[in-house]
Order: sequence, then C-alpha cells, then structure tokens
Amino acid sequence: MAPRKQNEQNLDEIQKMNHVEESQNNQRKHKMDSDDDVKLVDSQSSHAEERPALKKRGRKSRWEKLLEDVNNAKKSNPAEVEVAEVEEHKAANVFDYPTIFWKLARPKYGVFTFMCNDCRNENFKRGDKRFLLNTGSGQEKLEFTQTFCHDCAKLNFDCTDLIMKHQKKDDGPQKSGGRNTYFKMEKQYVVVHLRDGRKFRFRVPRGSFLSPQQLERVMHHGMISEMERHLTRKRSIQYPDEGEILDMEVVEEEETEEAPINPLKNRTKLDQLRLKHERDKKEREEEDKRRQQREEQLRKHREEQQRKQQEEQQRKQREEQQRKQQEEQQRKQKEEQQRKQKEEQQRKQQGEQQRKQQEKEQEKARKSEADRLAKEKKIEKEQLAKKAEEERLAKKKAEDERLAREKRKKKMNDSQ
Repeated sequence: MAPRKQNEQNLDEIQKMNHVEESQNNQRKHKMDSDDDVKLVDSQSSHAEERPALKKRGRKSRWEKLLEDVNNAKKSNPAEVEVAEVEEHKAANVFDYPTIFWKLARPKYGVFTFMCNDCRNENFKRGDKRFLLNTGSGQEKLEFTQTFCHDCAKLNFDCTDLIMKHQKKDDGPQKSGGRNTYFKMEKQYVVVHLRDGRKFRFRVPRGSFLSPQQLERVMHHGMISEMERHLTRKRSIQYPDEGEILDMEVVEEEETEEAPINPLKNRTKLDQLRLKHERDKKEREEEDKRRQQREEQLRKHREEQQRKQQEEQQRKQREEQQRKQQEEQQRKQKEEQQRKQKEEQQRKQQGEQQRKQQEKEQEKARKSEADRLAKEKKIEKEQLAKKAEEERLAKKKAEDERLAREKRKKKMNDSQ
C-alpha cells in the first residue's frame, strides 16, 4: 500500500466530522455493481442484509429506515425511482475518493513514459518499441494513449469542466454548534474531454478541504493512470496474470450531454422510456457479446480438449507400437538364443558321440592288439615248448644211441 499523504490524513479527519451519522452499526456502505437490483452492502460482510443491526428498543436503525424509504419510493413511482436509483447508485459510472490519490495514480502495468501521439508515432517510426502491442494476428499496434509529452510538453487531453456542488443535507434541521453544522456534500464530477471526441466522467472527492485548482490538479494526475488503464483493456486480456484491469470503473459519456450535477429526476416519461430502452439494448448487446465470448472460449476449450485427446491417442499408439516392436525384438532374441542353445546342445551331443565312438574304437583296437600279442606269446610259447620237447627228444635219442653204442661196444668187448 502506498504511503499516506498529508492531504489524505486531513481528509480522514474531515470525513469523520462530516459523516457523524455513520456509527459502528452504520458503517460506510459500498454500492453493488448491478444497475437494476441495487443493494447496500456492509464493507465488513457480504451478507449484511441477513444480519440484523444492533439497535435500541423502540427505535428503527438508519439502515432499516433507508431500506424502507427505498422500498416505499419503488412502490409509489417505480419508473422514476429506477432511473434516479440507476443514476444515483451506479457504481460502474464513477469512483469515490479514498482511491484517488494513490490507487489511481499507482502504475499497474509498469512506469508510464508520457509522450504525445505525434512524438510517439515519430519515435515508433524510428524504432521505439516501448509502446508496442502484439494483437496476435500479426499486426502491431501502439499501446497507450498518453497524456503528457516530455518532448513537446503538450497535453493530449484537457480537463475542461470541473463541476462542484456544495449543498446542505436536507434530512433534518441543522443543530447549533457541534459537528452537525458541517455540510453534507452531494456528488461532484469532473468531465474529461478527449481530442477524439470522447468524454469520461469521474467522481471527485467530497468536502471543501481542497480548492478547485488543487482538486483539478489532483484529479488530472489521478485520471492519467486510470484512463490509460481504461484504454488498454487488450493488455489485460492478453496478460491476465497482471491483475484486475480497473480499480474503479470509468464510463464513457454521451457526446450530446454534460455530466449531471443532480440525479436525473426531471426527465419526462418518454425520456425515461428511451433511456430504459437504450439501457436494455446495451445490456442485450453486452449479453450477446459475453455469450459469444463464452461460446468462443467453450469452442476453444473443446478444440483444446480434442487436440489433447488426439495427442494422447497418438502417444498411446506410438507407445503401443514401440511396445510391440520391443516385444518382437525380445521374441526374436529369445528364439535366436534358443536356436543357439539347441545348436550348442547338438554340437555337444555330436562331440560326445564321436568321443564315445573313438573310445570304443580305441578299446577295440587295444583288445585286438592284446589278443594278437597273447596269440603271439602263445604261439611263441608253444614253439618254445615244441623246440624244448624236440631238443629233449633229440637229447634222449642221442643218449639212447650213446647207450646203445656203449652197449654194443661192451657187448663186443665181452664177446672178444
């Protein structure tokens, strides 16, 4: 919150004196935005009508009196009261005091560089992009309607009319002395005429603590930021995170009329009907515009949802294809591994069979070799036995022959 200034502190004290009737049960009331159904709402609670105010026995509070007056006026002459109420309670038309010094002068979209249209256009042609606004359609527009220009010191709009009205309150006799002698001020307006023909009406602060010159200066500087904010609604649409577009509403005036001092109670029935017809027509147009905007937003939302669904389906299809490809690759890898394992097993079995066959053949060869060697040994043994037998027989024969010779020799000897 901006720091409080000296005139703001003075205003708080004067307002306390000016509005003595606003007790703790009747605090300052803020007006609703609705035009047709005007309700007064307590600043501390949005359900002030449901909560009964504290009151003394046998006495109606100011709150109830005000509601009764409004209801009685509606019953007696609803058309006139409706027009007067709309003009009196239209919160969208004007803004009230406490925001004017710091709330309206607060730069909500950055620090403004004040430059008139001519200088700004020239600087834009030279390449100054500070006031550029992208519309989204490829076109580029200048963003602000500025007020003061540092280059040529010109005003872009003039505060030509400052309407001030001081009037005593008419709801009872004045008491001598005390705070009740202070006046109750009605609405004060200032009308700003732009050079393109548009007019804007602003409510100015109540009370006589400022001179008209001071008030005009304060209002002028306060309206700079407000009007720039009012004339740059596209920025708030494109940048919604920057907050509300307006702290207070500014309503465009009709070019044929000036800002009224009092509520418009002197209009004829035809004027009232015409105003009501114009108001209804404007409301219908605004309703159609809002409906079209809602339909457009709904259509965009549906398109966005369809696009997201399509993207989700495509993503799921891609994931399914990738999953199938991975499964196919895994299946092929598994089959390849199984084939390799089978080939390895077959190769091992063949090697085992070959080894066994070789072992059998080797065993057979060993056996045959052993049999051959055994046969050879047997034959050799038989031959040796036969040879030994022949030698024995030969020796025996030789011995027999020797014995026979000796016997013959002995016989011969004996015979001799």
